Amino acid sequence: MKSFEELYNELKNNQEVLNAGREVVAERKKRNKISIIVYLIIDSIIVAIMNKIMGFSTYTFVFYIICIFIADIIIFIIMLILFNKKQKAFMPIFKESIIQKMINNFFNNVEYFPNKKMPSYIYEQCEYEKYDNYFSDDYIEATINEKYPIEMAEVHTEREETYTDSDGNTHTSKYTVFHGVFAKITMDKSIKSDLRITYNYSGYKNRLEMDSSEFEKKFDVFTSNKIIGMQLLTADIMEEILEFKKDKKQFFDMYIYNNSIYLRFNCGSMFEPVIRKKQILDEKSLNMYYNILEFVYDLSNKLIKTIEETEI
Repeated sequence: MKSFEELYNELKNNQEVLNAGREVVAERKKRNKISIIVYLIIDSIIVAIMNKIMGFSTYTFVFYIICIFIADIIIFIIMLILFNKKQKAFMPIFKESIIQKMINNFFNNVEYFPNKKMPSYIYEQCEYEKYDNYFSDDYIEATINEKYPIEMAEVHTEREETYTDSDGNTHTSKYTVFHGVFAKITMDKSIKSDLRITYNYSGYKNRLEMDSSEFEKKFDVFTSNKIIGMQLLTADIMEEILEFKKDKKQFFDMYIYNNSIYLRFNCGSMFEPVIRKKQILDEKSLNMYYNILEFVYDLSNKLIKTIEETEI
């Protein structure tokens, strides 16, 4: 397994990715230049027409600003649509050349499907939150140490709220409940109970009081079998979880049910390219992807080893 520095030094010299990324940067520069010209022309026309029709006053000035703002948003959206060809071409190159290699660094027998979603029924096995809309992509099937199946993907869930205003009109608003990485690891051995570690208490039953005050400050623990819960949450595993939370600042929770381990990271979009003018491969975002994959691999191995060595 390669460190992030070793892997990044290899990835950042991939000429196919660099060339495709430079084309994206050039396309963006062209889009920005044309956009500025279009903004100036359209905004000037709006001001001239409004001034001729309505004249100038404090009231009309506010109206001008609103009209210009709406027009500029429309122009911005049109420009994004018109100048997006290179970005679309870059996406599969990035996924295949960068993300695939990063996943291969940790797991075996990798099958990576950037446009495929994690089946919602797998996510629902954890009984996390209630949601109205479910989205997913970047689906991964692989094995840990050539033995334990792992499924992983980006998942985004939304809730919808409907309300009626004073005029009797009905409106629906949407808000994100969870957006990040979700993984399921299947073991050979079952713990014949469940164990849940979460940063956000949501009414789960059977809370477990921990010996570690530091761990209790950061996480809530629930289990249907307190003896097994204490056996599995060894000092090693708690330290691993605390270090990840401290160093990476990632919101994270874990659920073990019988022979399945579920891991979730509320990190937002995953495996997406971030292109900057001076850095085609954004080191910060790639480092985050690496850290999450590494944590999934390391924690899964420690949990599996502990479960296999524990008499249940």
